[in-house]
Amino acid sequence: MNPRYLGPLKTVTVIGRLTYRLELPSELSSVHNTFHLSNLKKCFSNETPEIPLEEIQLDNKHKYVKETTEIIDHEVKQLKQSQIPIVKVR
Repeated sequence: MNPRYLGPLKTVTVIGRLTYRLELPSELSSVHNTFHLSNLKKCFSNETPEIPLEEIQLDNKHKYVKETTEIIDHEVKQLKQSQIPIVKVR
């Protein structure tokens, strides 16, 4: 699964109402440091990130490299006109 959020990260500047420039760690130097508000989440905790930055791998298109360690459970949720596969992954 892709990590959804990293951080907490420091906000360097507010560019517009919905655009923020963040201070990224050196491991993410190839990633652009300006983000739309919809891609950010407010941090309510002072805990360290669950996903260490050393474990995050980016390919040449700056997308996360996905690695599944174990599939724990699998089911299909039936809605009115569609089916949604649900997979529990470690």
